[in-house]
Order: sequence, then structure tokens, then C-alpha cells
Amino acid sequence: MRATTRVSGVFVQYRVACVLLLSVFVIVLHGRCHAQIGWYWQNPFPQGNHLQSVAFTDARTGTAVGWWGTILRTTDGGQTWVPQAGDIYSLYGVCFTDATTGSAVGQRGTILRTTDGGNQWTLQQSGTRELLTRVTFLDANIGIAVGRAGVILRTSNGGSTWTPQISGYIVDLWGVALADADNALAVGLEGMILRTSDGGESWWRIMSGVSTSLYGIDQIDANTFVVVGNDGVILRSSDAGQNWIRQGVGVTNEHLIAVSFADANHGLVVGQNGTILRTTDAGAHWVQQTVWHRKPLYGVTLIDALTGVAVGESGIIMYTTDGGVSWTDRAPGERASFHGIAFSDAEHGIAVGEAGTILRTADEGDTWRRTVGVSEQTLYDITFVDGTQGSTAVAVGAGGSILRSTDGGERWAAIESGTANDLTSVAFVPNGAGIAVGMRGSILATSDQGETWFARNSGTTTDLYGVDFADEDHCVAVGVNGSILRSTDGGQAWSLQNSGTIATLYGVDFVDAQHGTAVAWDGGIHRSNDGGVTWRRQFSGLTSILEDVAFIDANNGYVVGSGGTILRTTDGGASWSKQDVGTANWLNAISVTSSQKATVAGWGGTILHTRNGGLTSIAASAIATNAALLGNNYPNPVSASTTIPFSLTSPEHVRLSIYDMLGREVAVLVNGRLDAGLHSACFNAAGLRAGMYFSVLRSGSVVETRKLLLTNTSADY
Repeated sequence: MRATTRVSGVFVQYRVACVLLLSVFVIVLHGRCHAQIGWYWQNPFPQGNHLQSVAFTDARTGTAVGWWGTILRTTDGGQTWVPQAGDIYSLYGVCFTDATTGSAVGQRGTILRTTDGGNQWTLQQSGTRELLTRVTFLDANIGIAVGRAGVILRTSNGGSTWTPQISGYIVDLWGVALADADNALAVGLEGMILRTSDGGESWWRIMSGVSTSLYGIDQIDANTFVVVGNDGVILRSSDAGQNWIRQGVGVTNEHLIAVSFADANHGLVVGQNGTILRTTDAGAHWVQQTVWHRKPLYGVTLIDALTGVAVGESGIIMYTTDGGVSWTDRAPGERASFHGIAFSDAEHGIAVGEAGTILRTADEGDTWRRTVGVSEQTLYDITFVDGTQGSTAVAVGAGGSILRSTDGGERWAAIESGTANDLTSVAFVPNGAGIAVGMRGSILATSDQGETWFARNSGTTTDLYGVDFADEDHCVAVGVNGSILRSTDGGQAWSLQNSGTIATLYGVDFVDAQHGTAVAWDGGIHRSNDGGVTWRRQFSGLTSILEDVAFIDANNGYVVGSGGTILRTTDGGASWSKQDVGTANWLNAISVTSSQKATVAGWGGTILHTRNGGLTSIAASAIATNAALLGNNYPNPVSASTTIPFSLTSPEHVRLSIYDMLGREVAVLVNGRLDAGLHSACFNAAGLRAGMYFSVLRSGSVVETRKLLLTNTSADY
């Protein structure tokens, strides 16, 4: 099986803290605690989704925002970060005028507002569905938000109402700064700089002198602004934006994304590949700083001449107390992408991935420690050799790499494979026999727990991505164009099976001699109940790329894939439910140790764990009280219709309804007595306006609610 192991098995009297953010990603944050429910982060910590913007109002109080409505709050200078409830749409910009009052903007015209330091965030009506990239406020009332297609919005009442302004251009805008109630600047693609001197009643273009895209802007005083952009561009104006001069020419060619000045002299710029530039003389000289990573940085704030915070890809949070000369990591963890993960028992596991990275845990993933590998080749899969009580593990990877450990993953030795083809998957059975598969139809076999390997004739040059044993004699490999190869003699000879699909299969898992499941790039899940001889497709409800599959028994299993996809079944795949994960990071591998405990690994160092089968708080409490369980609707967001699954543990009268943001019931899907078991209802959203809705399930004394996003544009606005 591939990458899975079954355990048997502006300027004002006060400085407004605002920042730009750039890309689109999503998060939910959890603490490192055994009491956590659902899926929670183990690496990086506290979380690993991209952070796109950060704003501090003093040296201790700050807020960072990012994908999937991520809002993190610190009140101790970034030592700890606490998640706050936001929205499920990605957030791109955040601005606070004081420690309690702030706004955040993002995807699909989202504007959120808080007046209590983020304990509560209220969704405001923006009047647009365009992406909003940046927001800035002059004071608690006057603010401007900008976004894609030249969108400019203005409020004079703290966001109670937002009024669209005419920019005159459809170019995406990525930054905005307010000098006073009348004067403001906005920057964007193609060297765009727009200026207003009448409160936004009219905007006109200023010649920037560059054609490269501009992403960040900061105001030093009423007349002085600094702008940054692609190809190392830094522009400075000392006349309220009417004229611009280049700074920092030749310092870097990296794309620069965000800029922040603490005073007239001290400033920081961040950008791609971990770029950090620093000035102490108003930009006359810029010096590039060296940091420990090359991950993109999307947001920065320089709180005073010495104290600053930068955020970026995979949840990076960096802190400086010397003006940017040196930086400390306030969100530690490994950020290499992981491709494989395996546990020998509930406590002991290994994750492998990019550039030969190997992490090891002996406490169910509460802590992960990097071990010294013997290769810089990317590793694609890891498995423990059955029958060795977790002492022997084998990893395979790029360029025919095979690594072997006999002490549970502490030390590793390189093993000769005899091939230069990438090896993508490896599996073992208790008698010490193992199979590794890879590119160009490569199949290698071992009979001595992975000490020596021999090539086997697969009969194909098709790339193979997954392999698993059904028993000691029967094994199955899967790959490109729906290829399924099967062996009945322990991997000596192979024959092609009819998969019923032409979609590339990426992972396969057999839980016993009969029951196996393979997953595909088109969202397909394929099940065999006869040891891999025949296969039938199961309904996943998704078109995501599915990467890996793991079952603990014939009924209980998980599938992971692109966009943070995790599916779970408790009935052998007859039905699959999509679980709340809180990340859009690509998930490559999963290992299960019981029906309730599983660990997944993926891009950017992602390691997520569940101790309760991945159920959210609502779902978990419902099960604990023997009540009802409301599942996630699919698809979500909804363009036309969606299916809402739910289950009952006993016969109950059930009412399943849809409510809008004003609390109005807009549809009743179910209203009657139902038997115990799995149920589903179809919601047809025709005629409803786009926006946030809620599915509400009432059963006895239990009321459960889930968010539902409608993107239907057929209704009149």
C-alpha cells in the first residue's frame, strides 16, 4: 500500500496596524492535547496553513489571518497564538485601529468586523463577490478595502455600510493606504498606482515608472509612502504619491510582497523564498537578511524600530527584536512536504518526504523529532516490516532509493535497489517478503525483510504508484490509466486486471485476503471483495485527487487527497462522509491504528491526527448521547444542489431545515419520523441568493448545525 500502514494491522496620531496578504489557503487551529476532537495539528505547531497577513497594535497584541477564515490572536508578543472563529472563506488582509477594533477581508467579498479583540467577528455586507485583498482604516469609522478587478469599497461608519467607488480600471488591486479622510493610494498589477484626494469620489492613475506588479504599500507620514512588488521593486514617494523613485536596485530580484515601516527610517520588506530586506536610513540602503528557510513570506509588521513579525507559507510566524537582523521561529516544526507515514503501533510512527526528511514519534505524534537520514532524495513511502515488533522499517523514494532501519527509525542504512527509477510504494507481509513499485513499471521483491532486492517483470512500462498485500501470496499494484496488476505467487509473476476505470490510481489497501480499496485522481474509489480479481466503483461525492487509502477492518477506513480531503466510511465504502479538516493542504498519506485513531501527512509539513475518528464536536457529542449525527453536505460550496447526510442511532422524529443568515427558514427537507440508520436529503438551491446558509437538524432534544455555502447566481440580487 502506498504511504500507509495498518496496525494489525496610513498616518494618523496613532499608527494603524494593517498589512497585505497574498495567496489563497485555509486553516483551523487546534492545541496539542489528548482531549482534542476531530482532526488537529501535530506538525507544524500551532498549525500549518499559509498565513497571509499580520497586524499588531503594540508589542504584545496582534492578529494574523489566512486561509479558510483563519484568524489567530496573540496577547503575549507571539509566544502563543489562539484561534478565533471567523469564516470558511480565505482571508487576505487585516487591520486593527486599536487592541479591540479590527476588520479582515478576503474571498468572495468577505468582510469581518470585531469590536472586542476578536472574541466575536461579525460578517458585514460588502456588496461584492470579488476577492478583497487589503483593508485599511483611518480610525474606527473610516476605512477602504480593495480587491480584484479594480474593486474599491469605502465605509464611514465602521463597516455598517460599504459603498463601491469607481477606480476606472479592472486591474487587480493588492494594497491600499489612507493618509487622511480625503487622500489615499492603492496599488496593483501592471505597475498600477491609483490616487484620490476627494475621499474616493474620483481616482486617477499615477505613473509608477514600472510595469511589474505591485503588492505592498505602507505610509510613513502624510506625504511619504513606500511600495514594493515583483522583481525586487521598491518605490518611494515623498510628495503624497505624485512622484516615485526606485530604491534598493540590485539588492534582490525576488518578488516582494509586503512592507512595513515603524518610523521614518526603520522598515522591513518580505517576499518570496524567505526574502527579508531591512533599512535603517529611510530606504537609502536596503540590506538582505539571512533566515533558515526559503518559504514565501506574505505579511510583515514592524511594531517599533526593533520589534517585528512576519508570517507566511505553511503557518510560518517569525519574530525579531533587533529590527530584523535576526529572527526566531514562533511556530516551530518541519515544513518539508511529507509523502508517506506509517505507525507500528498506536505510539510509534515515522513520516518521510521531501529531500530525505524523516520524522519519528514515540508518543502518538504529540512530539515529532527529526532523525538523521542517509539520503537527500525525496522519500515517497514508508512501512514497518510485519513481524518485527516495529523495529524494522523500510522507506523508498526518488532515484531508486531504499532506506532501511532496524531500530524503529532512529538510524538508517541505504540499500542497493538496482534501479534508478523512482520507487513510489512499498509493502510487507509477516514472513519478511516485501514488494516495492515505481516508475516505468518497476517492481522489486525481497524475502529477507528488505536487506536485498531483486527486479521482477511487471509486464508493463506503466508508472505504478501503490502496492499492497492481500495475504502472503496475493498482492496488488496500481498505477497510470487505471492499471491494476495482481500477483498470486508473492510477487513473482503479475497479470493485468480490469479496473473499470482509465483514471490513474494512486493508492491501494487490502485489509484482508478479500477486501481491498483503490483510489484515483478523479475522486474515484474502487472496491474489491474477491482479492483484487474484480473491482466496482463506489460513490465518493467528490472530484478531488485522491492520494491514499487505509482501512483498519473491512468496514472502517479513510481516504485522503487534494484540497485537504479526508473521507471516512464505517460500512465498507457503501457510503463515504467528508470530514471537517480545516486545511486545504494537499494530503498525501494516512496511517490508521484503530477505527478511531489515524494520522495523515501532506504538503508543507502537514501532520494531522485524530483520536475520535475525525468527528467534530457536534458529531462527537451526538454519538456520545446516542442521538443524531448531521454530516457535511457534498458538494460544498453549492452551485445548484447538494446532498446532506445524517444518521440516527434510534427511531426519532426529525426535522432537517435550511436557514439563511437572518435566521429565516428557507427550506424544509425532512419532517417526520425516521428509523435508526443512515439517511440523506437533497437540497435544491434554485432561486436562493448566494451566501452563507445553515443546515439544521432537530431530533428530540438535539439540534445540530453546519455551514453551507451557496454560490448560485441564478437568483436576483
